[in-house]
Amino acid sequence: MATLPNPLPSLAADPSGRALGLELPPGKLIDAGGTSHALKAVGEHEGPWHEPLLWHAGAPAAPGDWATLGSAPRMAGLLPLLIDVGGGQGGPEEWELMPEETSYPGDHDADEVLAGYWEEYAEDELEADADHPGEEAVTELFGEAKEFAETIAPHGVQWPGLA
Repeated sequence: MATLPNPLPSLAADPSGRALGLELPPGKLIDAGGTSHALKAVGEHEGPWHEPLLWHAGAPAAPGDWATLGSAPRMAGLLPLLIDVGGGQGGPEEWELMPEETSYPGDHDADEVLAGYWEEYAEDELEADADHPGEEAVTELFGEAKEFAETIAPHGVQWPGLA
């Protein structure tokens, strides 16, 4: 499958996204080194990665924010990404993004990827219903847990396919 062009560099010159048909709230571009300084286009000779990776809104999204943007983000190649930065994760400047260690999502067939994970983990999990630390506390809070075989029934260790 072909790799689509990254629309994020155009946001460096136009942070509102109007050139892409967007009206984005205030935010900033993030590259592999954290916040992209001065919202300038990141070239191959600048920083650890040759283009911005994320556009980060300056404030949390409210319910319905993505829907109000309409189809323009999808047409521009942008998708929402919710990131929980609670705990020790820090802000974008502290994130350890490693784009060189990832592949392009379009190069993968969802059914093949999910089937691979299912086959890799389902059989092991069927054997993992033995005692484990903290079991009493979990049972006290949430009730008796189902056996793993019950949670994937009637499928078992064979990948059931896409829904």
